[in-house]
Amino acid sequence: MQTFDFASEQHNRTCGDHVQVFATVDGSGQVSMSFLGAGCSPCLASASLMMDLTQGQNRSEIKVLLDDFRKMMDQGVAPESGGIRQALNGVRQYPLQSQCIKRVWQALNTAEDWSQLAAK
Repeated sequence: MQTFDFASEQHNRTCGDHVQVFATVDGSGQVSMSFLGAGCSPCLASASLMMDLTQGQNRSEIKVLLDDFRKMMDQGVAPESGGIRQALNGVRQYPLQSQCIKRVWQALNTAEDWSQLAAK
């Protein structure tokens, strides 16, 4: 059985999305993440994209990604930005689906436990 340094779970009662995010930190401070999820396509796509963005990142780089995601969801991004952020940005205009793509990021952001990761 694998152990994790961090685990978080989010459930969206409105649509039934259920995600769990797991992280471990290696000796060099690099974070390895994985998720388990069941739910709608936007939620699971967001989780998959988040995993792509966080691969090979350290704790402080992931915090920056979380801040960027929050800003994107609050303010949007420029159309020319392209890539993953632009793909997620398109969902902002649909409030219910926005909650779905935020769910997995909220699981990652329940970061009182991130302080424990920093110490490892």
